[in-house]
Amino acid sequence: MKKILNFRPLLFCALSLIFGLELWGSIRFGEFSPLFVLLFGVLLLLALPPFDKKRLLSLLLILPLCAGLGMGLMQLSLSRYEKGMPSGEYTVTATVLSVSERQGYSIAVLKDLSLDGEEAAGKCRAILPADCAVAGDLLVFEGEIEKGDPFEKSAYTKNDFAADIRYTATADELITTAKGGDLLLRLNGRLYETLHAHMGRDEAALSYALLTGSSGAIEEELKETVRRDGIAHIFAVSGLHIGVLFGAAMLISRRLGRFAFLPSLALAFLYCAFCGFTVSSLRAVLMCGVFGAAKAIGRKADGLETLALAAVLVLLLFPAQWYAAGFRLSFGACLGLSLFAGSFTRAFERLHLPRAAAGTLAGTLAAQIAAAPVLLSSFGYLSVWGILLNLVLVPLVPVFFLCTLVSAALSLLLPFAAGVLLALPEGLFALLILLLSFSARSLVLTGFVLGAGGVLFAFFCAFLSPRFRMRRLVRAGVAFVGCALFALALIGGNFVFAGCRLTVYEEGESAALLVETRTEHILLLDGDISLEECEDFLSRTFGGRLTAAVALEEGSLNTAAFLNAEEVRLETPLESGLRETNIAFGEHFCYGELTFYYTQGGILLLAEGAAVEINFDEAEGAADFFVGKGSGGLKFLIEDGIIKAL
Repeated sequence: MKKILNFRPLLFCALSLIFGLELWGSIRFGEFSPLFVLLFGVLLLLALPPFDKKRLLSLLLILPLCAGLGMGLMQLSLSRYEKGMPSGEYTVTATVLSVSERQGYSIAVLKDLSLDGEEAAGKCRAILPADCAVAGDLLVFEGEIEKGDPFEKSAYTKNDFAADIRYTATADELITTAKGGDLLLRLNGRLYETLHAHMGRDEAALSYALLTGSSGAIEEELKETVRRDGIAHIFAVSGLHIGVLFGAAMLISRRLGRFAFLPSLALAFLYCAFCGFTVSSLRAVLMCGVFGAAKAIGRKADGLETLALAAVLVLLLFPAQWYAAGFRLSFGACLGLSLFAGSFTRAFERLHLPRAAAGTLAGTLAAQIAAAPVLLSSFGYLSVWGILLNLVLVPLVPVFFLCTLVSAALSLLLPFAAGVLLALPEGLFALLILLLSFSARSLVLTGFVLGAGGVLFAFFCAFLSPRFRMRRLVRAGVAFVGCALFALALIGGNFVFAGCRLTVYEEGESAALLVETRTEHILLLDGDISLEECEDFLSRTFGGRLTAAVALEEGSLNTAAFLNAEEVRLETPLESGLRETNIAFGEHFCYGELTFYYTQGGILLLAEGAAVEINFDEAEGAADFFVGKGSGGLKFLIEDGIIKAL
């Protein structure tokens, strides 16, 4: 029987490990999806032909072993994350790993924690006074520490779990600041100070992000521009940066012959350590090592096997990274390159494009295709303009990166000449900022849920790649079925045809609930939710004009007033000063077939013959809302979902 798919042991080890991690994680987080299991089973069946004994035994050995290992590692990671010091007042001693500047304060990620003199595993996110510390500083402060809960319903819980951030803190009093003992972090902090002392603020922030992957110093408006333009990956140290550094080092050390990869790999590893061993940089170093070693012994490295080896090593060391957007983007982009870059290049060459242009265009499109579902599910938008902008900027990254790296290194060695040495990179970044100011940020896809469509998209993209051997007619049929299922998943996830759908957002003291029927879209706001949080929530769930924005408390009225809503509602009349906003008041109100009544602790919704009690402060178990029929008492509990007539 003809092979449909070549058997690559490491690739199937990686897929089985990911299957185990996702399966157990989804069960523990209450997000189990049968679709994921079904598609993995289909992929496994396609790998079985031609049913020879060696192939079957290998798959039967790999699947249970690696999947079971993944489940065990996920459970171990969750158990470790749950452990730690209880919430309370502590004297904290820690080393600054990274800092993000805000208006009037800083948000720092801290490592090497000591709470009241007792060592605590994990990291801490701390709110500190503005400009009080840089990476590598040793801090001592007193403050309120809150222990994180991996199963708390929050927009950022999984991100914190992936980054091993187990605590959040607010510094009541900063007792002392000193230089820590981590030399690489101290060098990182010195680089930050040097760049900001001799370059403009925006240029220095972009330079620091390009060199270290830390974008916290970039002002919010510029950061949002970079994100919406789809070029944020340029400022996250990844395979592109490590590959440029490794290639430049190989060129310099070419006289060492086949052993030239050893000093090049050592330099790349040292740079990876300087950047804090981010997943993308670690993956790139591992791949460079494999490619270099293969070249040294005269063998051609397989791209998919090399990528799979890097994924297995990273996930064995850091299983929680499966939930990190950086991991999925980094490996997803490389997977896209492995699956599609070659065929795309040949297609563009048939159109008589120059080879260099064809390769650049093919690589950009291949990476963007694979990264698209991750961007949509993680950040709520996809920049169409970014695909075009990357065609211009990606080829220039080696120039920007090497120029900035050399200038910064010389500036650290020769601080008296830093102003002159950094003039060239400052000019390059000034031109980049000017280019971004003319970008077409309106070309952004946002405001809809990808949901199961993301899994289907990734599956059918891989299935339609040249790695699967199929006849043209079969491939066309698979493409048609894939497009149809993807369209159905998007329609089912973003349109309400019957019933009343509830989608909730909770983060700390902030909460929002989107109530949707076929014709009405009402957003309820509670707590101290900010406009930025609301817009981020809506970018992931709803892209149209709201029927109404309802403030459950006076504190959320200002946020509601600036949303794209036809009407803003509050229970008690209040002189707000918002003359151009249509604000209505009343203890109850109706929109279509939906009726709302303010209660002492929240609001009561009557929909589809059911009464839904909405109270974010008194949720019970896994429920956000209590649902009953009329005054007949409690009927059932729901989190998010659709309420249909009882």
